[in-house]
Amino acid sequence: MELFPNRNQILKELDLGIKIDSGAPCPVILSDEHKVILIFNLYSPVPTWDGTSVYVRDNNDDRGVACVQFSHYTQVKYGWPNDEVIAGHRYHRLGLLPYRIYEVENSDWLAELEKGNSVHQYHDKTRFMDGKHYIFYFHDSCLEIISREISIEVHNTDSLNDIARQKAIELYG
Repeated sequence: MELFPNRNQILKELDLGIKIDSGAPCPVILSDEHKVILIFNLYSPVPTWDGTSVYVRDNNDDRGVACVQFSHYTQVKYGWPNDEVIAGHRYHRLGLLPYRIYEVENSDWLAELEKGNSVHQYHDKTRFMDGKHYIFYFHDSCLEIISREISIEVHNTDSLNDIARQKAIELYG
């Protein structure tokens, strides 16, 4: 019996109370074998910006940072495609848009991982039932992860660089 018999994937946009910056989210990824930490700039309107020129964020001075921690993750993918070639992403046909956060229900990737693990003598397909396939789509990159737990912190007083340093020390000592 297949763990995920319904392969009709559904892309569900998540409202996690955070909004990815569309210009310069500047994602940072820290990881070990047990967790992945994703840090990025949140959308923050600039009242003096009229949209006619390029606005460059300063990761040392800017505020409004999300820190997303994934615990008990199975696999992570990061990189291509950026927002300019989003039509090349396999979930674009399901309505994938940049600067958004999604969960893929009935994930083909999760099913593929479970099937690959089935060769293990102690394989337990129920371990994969709690996994969720998340997509965080940025400006120049995309993060996809299979994880059982997710937690979010929002930092409005520290910069992205400060948060990244703090989390690296917590993770790596």
